[in-house]
Amino acid sequence: MASYLAAKHFVGCPPSSDGLARRLGSLQSPQALPSPSIQLPSRRSRCKRFEIQASGSTYGNYFRVTTFGESHGGGVGCVIDGCPPRLPLSEEDMQVDLDRRRPGQSRITTPRKETDTCKIASGIADGFTTGSPIKVEVPNTDQRGHDYSEMSQAYRPSHADATYDFKYGVRSVQGGGRSSARETIGRVAAGAVAKKILKQYAGTEILAYVSQVHNVVLPENLVDNENVTLDQIESNIVRCPNPEYAEKMISAIDAVRVRGDSVGGVVTCIVRNVPRGLGSPVFDKLEAELAKAVMSLPATKGFEFGSGFAGTFMTGSEHNDEFYMDEQGRIRTKTNRSGGIQGGISNGETINMRIAFKPTSTISKKQHTVTRDRHDTELIARGRHDPCVVPRAVPMVEAMVALVLVDQLMAQYAQCMLFPINPALQEPLQLPKNEQAQHFIIFLVHTHTSNLSMTTTNPTFAVMASYLDAKHFVGGPPSSDGLARRLDSLQSPSIQLPSRRSRHKRFEIQASGNTYGNYFRVTTFGESHGGGVGCVIDGCPPRLPLSEEDMQVDLDRRRPGQSRITTTRKETDTCKIASGIADGFTTGSPIKVEVPNTDQREHYYSEMSQAYRPSHADATYDFKYGVRSVQGGGRSSARETIGRVAAGAVAKKILKQCAGTEILAYVSQVHNVVLPENLVDSENVTVDQIESNIVRCPNPEYAEKMIAAIDAVRVKGDSVGGVVTCVVRNVPRGLGSPVFDKLEAELAKAVMSVPATIGFEFGSGFAGTFMTGSEHNDEFYMDEQGRIRTKTNRSGGVQGGISNGETINMRIAFKPTPTIFKKQHTVTRDKHDTELIVRGRHDPCVVSRAVPIVEAMVALVLVDQLMAQYAQCMLFPINPALQEPLQLPKYEQAESSIRREGYLIAVNNGKQETGDGKTKPREMKAAEKYLGDEHRHLTITCWSHFVISPAMVNYWKSKVLPKIKKAFENPKKAAAAEACKAFDEAKEQYSKELDEKKTELQPKVVEIYEASSTEIKNFRVRNQFAKRLLKWGQHTWWARSLVKEEEEEKKVEPPKTEPAAEEAKNIVEEKNIVEKEESAPSVEKDKAPAKPEEEEETPKP
Repeated sequence: MASYLAAKHFVGCPPSSDGLARRLGSLQSPQALPSPSIQLPSRRSRCKRFEIQASGSTYGNYFRVTTFGESHGGGVGCVIDGCPPRLPLSEEDMQVDLDRRRPGQSRITTPRKETDTCKIASGIADGFTTGSPIKVEVPNTDQRGHDYSEMSQAYRPSHADATYDFKYGVRSVQGGGRSSARETIGRVAAGAVAKKILKQYAGTEILAYVSQVHNVVLPENLVDNENVTLDQIESNIVRCPNPEYAEKMISAIDAVRVRGDSVGGVVTCIVRNVPRGLGSPVFDKLEAELAKAVMSLPATKGFEFGSGFAGTFMTGSEHNDEFYMDEQGRIRTKTNRSGGIQGGISNGETINMRIAFKPTSTISKKQHTVTRDRHDTELIARGRHDPCVVPRAVPMVEAMVALVLVDQLMAQYAQCMLFPINPALQEPLQLPKNEQAQHFIIFLVHTHTSNLSMTTTNPTFAVMASYLDAKHFVGGPPSSDGLARRLDSLQSPSIQLPSRRSRHKRFEIQASGNTYGNYFRVTTFGESHGGGVGCVIDGCPPRLPLSEEDMQVDLDRRRPGQSRITTTRKETDTCKIASGIADGFTTGSPIKVEVPNTDQREHYYSEMSQAYRPSHADATYDFKYGVRSVQGGGRSSARETIGRVAAGAVAKKILKQCAGTEILAYVSQVHNVVLPENLVDSENVTVDQIESNIVRCPNPEYAEKMIAAIDAVRVKGDSVGGVVTCVVRNVPRGLGSPVFDKLEAELAKAVMSVPATIGFEFGSGFAGTFMTGSEHNDEFYMDEQGRIRTKTNRSGGVQGGISNGETINMRIAFKPTPTIFKKQHTVTRDKHDTELIVRGRHDPCVVSRAVPIVEAMVALVLVDQLMAQYAQCMLFPINPALQEPLQLPKYEQAESSIRREGYLIAVNNGKQETGDGKTKPREMKAAEKYLGDEHRHLTITCWSHFVISPAMVNYWKSKVLPKIKKAFENPKKAAAAEACKAFDEAKEQYSKELDEKKTELQPKVVEIYEASSTEIKNFRVRNQFAKRLLKWGQHTWWARSLVKEEEEEKKVEPPKTEPAAEEAKNIVEEKNIVEKEESAPSVEKDKAPAKPEEEEETPKP
């Protein structure tokens, strides 16, 4: 058992008196004691195995932005790495957006007065970027640290104060440190650079505006997203393009401001002139990247694009965007419910999205909370804070969207432009609007080399030639010489023409969109109608017991053809682990999982090889890659998610064993059938309730309604969408990071990468925008176990981007399946109008099969964040006074992830080593709570899971196990002797099998030996029983103490007697002991035990 008392902290668990939080695994299988070694690896060595790839303050792969600084420090700013060279750039380019974000700009913002004047410290020469890192600094000049004196001890409700302490054990009190919105200065500065690149490259325009403040909602029909201008948005202090509604919004903010309260709202963002082909099909879908980016902003609660959550009330025939050919010969869509993105890739239409912001959590009203030393108190926050964050959030949203698009644009060049795309499959370049003389594109066709020489000698063309950077536009066909010539600006002195190949090689391909995670990395492979699909899991912790059965359970829940409301394709989806497992345990090397395809029908897709399916990924795949797998949609098919679900099953097992974390998803809406939230108890809903019907809704009445809704559209050849709700219980505290890698941002990206998703919200979500700060905040209190809890959970278990230990809850919207059996207007690959009635086998509603997929993606996020927490924060122990005790998971039969007996031993061991005989009351309460009489035989019951052959299973259950149980239930010599005899017989009969599995059995034998110490009262009998166990086990601290007592006993030599007399004496003593045990309930502990008989020496394993 000592081998499993791994010397490491739980996230949110204080070290015991010896500095180690003792952890034990499940009782069902050998995973409880994966290592035969009793070495206790140091915490430092365990943490060093993880490489810190990102600390949460860096965003982007190609255009990388790292922000720095605190709200009340010397200043804030950013470093931009990967910016293209020769871009004309000055501080004025950034200052415009910084002034829009600046505090104190109006009466409805914080009164803090800052000029936010930026200074570029590197990366610029003669007004142009050099390609080296650009550092931007903005000093802080109006700090008032004394305003935060009270908040240094008391936690602000729904703020990041408490979660920072849970994660780091230290925090910057003044202004919230990195959790302050002042951190976004660096984002806005970098976003201004990104917007300029997009504007000069393709005329891309990013505009955001306020569309809701509290209960004032701007109707969508009052804003023309294709023609709204920046001047209209900036015409008022709330940044709403409609003057009438702007006044109503300002009045709503004024009303709560004078009361010392706050309100939330919604920011709408549109992106016009978007290059086609941005994004990737799987994990790095464009909508997933956008969701992560904007959800990393402070105070965000929800994200949706296109039709969003409203699209779940539509059928597939109503929701699909039909294609047509416009007057310029371009493929367009008649509607834009897809929001400019199909299959995770931009289609050239305007991208539109909505982001929900909660009310500001710091308000000037009395709130109940707790202090750092765990005392209840009340707090009236001081300081200068926004009564509503949405007006200043507008430039922040624009900045994050720009960072995503620039990064995706550079990724597109890195992957897809080394080999030119067939121009017949591409759209003509959409030229940006001409603004003055510095933004335009010239195409020059050079049929002879002399033409190029002419440009270098002609004074007019010499300047122009400097900008003919020989490279393709995304979506632009090459000119006759294979080069699309581009002019960025007319100010560059250089006339060099770098080749296309050299320009693309400068980007390092870090991920192609099929890999997720930094520490627990998952790469999926395979196509819908190929030979098979699967995944490779890299970074899985070693010594985790794992088998194909662990994955098969969730794969069967995801499997097609499981009911009448799913696709009729018949697949068994039987998985096979091809590497990374030895003797049933993970080895730490990559785990490859394969699932063969067996029921392909390629001929169903003959028509779709030429015609694009509306709202599907067919067209965008051609726009991006110029080639696609026609059958089944290739990588855009939901069959790709098999690899995610298999990897998610591994992640769920790690979380379950580490902290008892439980992830459950269920269907809460199908079309217009909405399950009321009060009908489901998220804290107690079970897998059995969810799996009790084919739609996976835990309420039987609404499940029938949902099934009926799906049946109704299925017979019509149509489809519907819905909503999946996911809850995560027993979440370790401290997961997530404050800035770009906020936990909600990572969750948003993960679930929005699932096919057909159109919206994400957590906690109060979009509904929270209708509440005030005093209504929305989750007040703190101390529970009976001395833990800091929240009275409500509108934060959704995440505060300041970090988990607070409460249940995480989220809702994910899925659109109707785009592939339907109804006639739809579309276009062909060679740009002709046509009509299409698709064939094939497709889900009429995806939500029931999406349940295990959502669970898998959430599990992948949490495992990756858990390993990141150990990598960054566990090298130096956190002050236990600032940490919460480990919240033990609920006891569920013999599957409990924490061994209660072992936990008690660890606590008692801590008492002994401190020497004061005391331990923290909450630790004892936690141990005693899970050590009632009903749990005494857990260690014995699980023995049956360790046997090898079926014969041994039967023998063990029928003969050995009952006797061992009897010995523990009736602590008398006779019962224990029978148990010893049964154990010896089992060992003799199955010695070969036991020898083969010795390393797995040893720790479990020790576990029974440990448990026997509290049950078998007679020392002599206990020692006899222990000797047999020790031959297969190892010495723990308890075993060593017992052996020490035995050795001390041997030192006291008894009087010499004849052997016959000694033997007779032993018989008499033995008889007396039996008689006393039969007449008395137990032997007194202080009686001197008789010396046990010497047994034959057996070598220790």
